[in-house]
Formats: sequence, structure tokens, C-alpha cells
Amino acid sequence: MNDLALVDWAALTAENVPDLLRSVAAGDSAAFDDLFGELCDQGTLGEATASSVPFLIRILDAPAADPQSLLVLLTDIASASSPRGQHLTAAARTAVTVGLPSYLRLLAAHPDDEVRAAAATLIGALGPAVAGGASAALRTASVADRADRVRAAAVMALGSRGDTADDRLADPAPLVRLAAALVLSAADTATPLPGPVVQILERDAPDALELIEQLAGADYDDALVWVLRRLRPRWELQVRLVTGWLRHPVEAVREAAAYAADEPLLLWRPAAALLTGPLADALDDPAGKVRYWARQHVAAAGSATAAIADRLWAALPSDEYTGLLTALCALHDPRADAHLAQIIAAGRLDRLGDALKELGPWAVACRGVLAAAIEATPPGHRRSSLIEAAGRAGTPAGELIPVLRRQAATHPDAVCQVLGDLGPGAAAALPELAALRAGDNHRTRFQAARAIWRITGEPAGALELLRADAHGADARALIGDLGPAGAEFAGALRALFGSEDYWEPTEAAIAYWAVTGDAGPVVPVLLPHLECNPRGRKALACLAEIGPDAAAAIPVLRAAVDAPLRQWKTSAGNNGVRQDEAWQAACAAALRSLEADRS
Repeated sequence: MNDLALVDWAALTAENVPDLLRSVAAGDSAAFDDLFGELCDQGTLGEATASSVPFLIRILDAPAADPQSLLVLLTDIASASSPRGQHLTAAARTAVTVGLPSYLRLLAAHPDDEVRAAAATLIGALGPAVAGGASAALRTASVADRADRVRAAAVMALGSRGDTADDRLADPAPLVRLAAALVLSAADTATPLPGPVVQILERDAPDALELIEQLAGADYDDALVWVLRRLRPRWELQVRLVTGWLRHPVEAVREAAAYAADEPLLLWRPAAALLTGPLADALDDPAGKVRYWARQHVAAAGSATAAIADRLWAALPSDEYTGLLTALCALHDPRADAHLAQIIAAGRLDRLGDALKELGPWAVACRGVLAAAIEATPPGHRRSSLIEAAGRAGTPAGELIPVLRRQAATHPDAVCQVLGDLGPGAAAALPELAALRAGDNHRTRFQAARAIWRITGEPAGALELLRADAHGADARALIGDLGPAGAEFAGALRALFGSEDYWEPTEAAIAYWAVTGDAGPVVPVLLPHLECNPRGRKALACLAEIGPDAAAAIPVLRAAVDAPLRQWKTSAGNNGVRQDEAWQAACAAALRSLEADRS
């Protein structure tokens, strides 16, 4: 290691790397962790990575070193990228490739199973462009190695090189057979798998449940989740496997299957209708964890749960996380309305979950209790949520407005939103709104100005506020709400169309359309943002309002409607399916608007 001094580590801003390399060669595990972070931090290469790789390869043979960990680091380096440029990525990968003879030697002769398996994985990560006997060595290991995990790793590595190992479908070990089936499934995703291969997946994934981590390595999440992700293009097979595993006699397998069910459920639109029945059956499973994950996922299945609404209702008393109640509310189930109204009236607001967000005019029973519940609830987020829910549910203005006037000072944003939506019928609250518009809070001033404009139809107060400060999202939203009355700000809005800010171009384009009615410059700004996320939903609503003049969006919208994959782009949680379904419905409605009068 004397030649460490030949590298200009200072120029690489990595003066500590030489000492770390020496410590790793001496077997210091803490130094290895530090070195890993320095060279390949969460898939991102460091400046000194390529220069360090030759030393890592030499350290593989150091008597005190941990070759298995080093091989894992080299694998990550071979698969990582550099934000500083493709040349650094290529240099690091090339440096790792130079060590192929060492990796082949370790695969063939090292006494430790974990080292041989890690060597196989690294050889596979180098890809099909690397020859030097790599495929031949992997094929030999896949047949002849004494350890199941090494044979399985060799099979997976062959798959990484674009090869298959069909002969290993008959290996005596379930883990190896599973690896061979997964590699075969990825080789040609357009061709259905032969029945015997499907049977291997059905049988051997559960049998190898405790061993799959040996295959997955750093990619390990949960055993059956990992298997399903390897089968991702084959959603029908995913559904078949989950359905079968949910009925497995071993509790651990059923639990893993119930946990893994959201892999197809959240990604493939057709999967929900096929999985809700098996998940509903699992609501009666004798194992608590199976029931828990079944409740979580069936509650997230969107409109497909309409077919099992009675079963959700029957399971509701055991659902301490309220997901089933939210799902029933999303279906506008009158039983859920009555049940939720009882919970609200009793003040048990910790049991509401996201159910309040699903309320609308359909929630007749809740409508009757929300006004009283607002003031019976301690100030804070829950009270604001009740205020917003009361507005969505259509609580009579005569009941709601006096309550909102008393809440204006403590919950101004929610109050302004609801009063503005009520329009002229909320005139009694104008004194409170005027006070909020003159207050110190920036957001509240704009919210109050919007509400006053909605109630009175008089733009003078809003325009005065905007002339003093027309910057920011709140100002753009108010300008758009004013419509043609805000035309004096059109030039300032158009100047933002080229902004690199995430929100500014979309917000400015929407407001510009509202004040000018000129679709020409607006459509090109909005088109790139048509995705199922909050920004995309705003862009979509504007394009739908524009109508046929936004015809350039038709191909994007048609693709979104017809896509088999779900379209949500933000964290899914328990509402990913509902996000996607709402997006698909909105895209379909927008298509109808855009295609109107086209011949």
C-alpha cells in the first residue's frame, strides 16, 4: 500500500481515504463503513472512487480484510453513478472491471460461501460486455458449487449478463430453482411462462422464504415483495401468486403475501379488482398480522372495494386504524356516513383517520353534526379539518356561518376558504374577513381577499392588495380567481412562464388563462406538467377548461386514460389507488372537453 502516496488525494478532496484504506486492510469494520460512505454514498460515487478501486481489489487478499464486504462495495460502485458526470461513472466501472481475475478466483476457490456468492453477484453486475470467462465461471458455479446460496447467486448473475440457466430449474434446492425461474421470467416478458416455471414460483418462493435475502442482498425489502418486483411486468402472474400465497398453510407465508399484495395493487390498474376478493377472505385469517395487512391493502384498493363493501362493513369494528371507514366513505356508503356522524358527535376524533377528507354532499348524517363538533373540538388541525369538511358536506349556511365567524381569528385559512366557497350567502361574515385582510399574516390576507371577492363580487380590495404585493403562490391564486378583473397583471404572469421554479410557470399560466382567455401561450407551458400529482392536477383542470384549443394534450390524456400502470407520482400511502382513479376520471373528462366539436 506504499503507492497510495502516488495518488493526489488532496485534489480529489479525499485526504482521509488513504488512512481508511489502510485501516480496512487491517480489518477495521468502522473504517470500512466510513470508506463505503466516502466512495459510494447511497448509489452516488465520490470524487475519489475510481482512484480507490485498484486498492480495494488488492485488499481483497489482505489476511485481515473482509472480502465479502469489499465485494459488496465493489458491486455497488459498478452499479452507481456520479452527479459530476458520466466520465467519472465510466472510470469507476472500468476500474472495477479490471479486477475480474480476482473475482473469478474468489468464486472458484474461496472457502467462505458468502464470499463466493458475493463474487458471483459482482461478476454479474459487470454486465454482458465483460468477457474473460465470466459466463463460463458463473455457469460452472451454478451447477457445481456445494452451497445453495452460491449456485443461486451464480444463476442470478447469469441473468444480469443476459443469460438464463434453464437447467437449474431442476436443481434440488428451492432457492436455486426460484432464482432460475426469476431469471427466465425476466428474459422475455412478452411470452407467458411455462406452467412448470409458474409452479416453481408458487411453491419455491414460500419454501425459500427465509433464504431469499441471500438472493436479494442490498435490494432486500421483504421476501415476497422482492420476488414480485422481479416479476413486475407480469401483473397477472403477480396477482396469481399473491392469491395462492394468501391461502398457504404456513402463517409466515400468508403474512408475507398479505404484506406484499400492494406491489401489484398500487402499480397495475387491473389488479385491484382481482385482489380485493382474496384480501377480503384474509380479513378472517386466524393470524392477526395477516388480518392487519389485509385490512391495510383492501382499504387502499379504491373503487374495486365496492364489490366487497358488505365485508368491509362487517370488519369495521376490528379496524383500529380506520382505513376501512375511509374506504367506505370514498364509496359514499350511507352506513359509513351514519357511523362517522356518531363518532364525530361523540368527540372521538382520533378515530377519524382520513375519512373526513372523503366527505361531500352525499354525507347527510355528518352534515347535521359537523357545525356543533367544530366548537366542541380543541383548537388546532382537527378543528380546521372539521371546518373544511363542513364546507364540503354542505352544512347549512345558517348553522355554519355563525360558527365560522367565531373561528375566524383562530383558524383563518380554513374559515376563509369555506366562506369564499359559500359566496354571497356568507355576507354576514364580511367584518371578520375585512379584519383578516388587514392583518399581518401574508397567506391569510390573500385568502380573506379571495373570500370577500367571492361574496361581494367587488374586486377593489383584492386589487389593492395585489398592487402592493403580486408575488408568490397566494397572489397568483388570487389573480386567477379574479379572472378578467385581474387583467392588469397579465404581463407579470407571462414573464414567469420560463421560470425554473417548480410551481411558478404552472400557477402563472393558469392565472394568465383566467384573466385573458388566451390559450395560445398557456397550453405549451402546461403540457409538460400533465402528471398525477398536485401540480399536474391543476394543469389538467385548466386545460379541460380551455377545451378544444388545448387539443395538443389529447395524446397525453388518452395515454393516461388507457395506461395499465397507475399514474400517481407522489407518495402513495393508502390513497395511491384513489389518486390514480381520480386522475384517470379527470383525464377522461378533459378528453371529452378537448374533443368537443372536433370532426
